[in-house]
Amino acid sequence: MLTVAKLRDLEAMKAKFANLQREIERCAAGADDIAAREGGEAGRFAGYAAVFNEPDLRGEVVRPGAFVKSLVAWCARGKMPPMWMEHGEGEDVGILCNPLEHLAFGEWMSMVEDGRGLSVRFETS
Repeated sequence: MLTVAKLRDLEAMKAKFANLQREIERCAAGADDIAAREGGEAGRFAGYAAVFNEPDLRGEVVRPGAFVKSLVAWCARGKMPPMWMEHGEGEDVGILCNPLEHLAFGEWMSMVEDGRGLSVRFETS
């Protein structure tokens, strides 16, 4: 049942979502400016989503081969996984899907394991 409190939560979430979308657009514009100054292509980036055998920001260590099964499965589907703002993690706010956790902000162009880690190329939307 939808209560007044849940409606207020939804309205607050919508406002937060709009603010996040504006922040993404601001950051993307800044990144485009940097890419243009450095001779790159605006909105396109490349790097490593994970580096093997080194602790990440959470202290987790990713080993070679960690992404192979997932990459093969996505390849079999003929598409790349979604690029979400927060990996789908976050607080439960009492609704089925928190759009702030599943905010798509770009598209993966390639993902491949190499000797260093998970090498990715992506384009912001």
